[in-house]
Amino acid sequence: MPIELNNLNMIDKHELIRDRLSLIKLIVMDLDGTVLDNKDDYAEEIIELSKICLDLSKLDIFSMVATGRTLNGSIHIIDKLIGETSIPIITYNGSLVIHNENKLTLDQKFISLNSLKEIISICKEYIDLKTLFYYFEDNIISYKEYVIG
Repeated sequence: MPIELNNLNMIDKHELIRDRLSLIKLIVMDLDGTVLDNKDDYAEEIIELSKICLDLSKLDIFSMVATGRTLNGSIHIIDKLIGETSIPIITYNGSLVIHNENKLTLDQKFISLNSLKEIISICKEYIDLKTLFYYFEDNIISYKEYVIG
């Protein structure tokens, strides 16, 4: 029988479960295709998962989101799911790490220009590729787009 995390008294009574859970310090959740499915309305799933995250926090197990989405495309879900905690948010498939409370960039990685040129060169061998670079800065304060042809 599965154990309901929202029943913390039950976990306290089961020493083995409590001991095993004490080894876990952080749970990292992906959004699309993992926490969320293809439905347009996922409010129920977020509510249930936020309850679980809250119960886990009472056991000193923190929750974090790592997503391929942009910050603007995921912040409404993250706020409902885990709220504003000191645990960072990972966006853009790991290329941008953001502080969850103040939304400032903690770390950001870009594909090097040489790597992009090599990728484009290889692609041009196989397909008729029109070269455009698209870049945008995405944070709560500003949103800027750049297209270079």
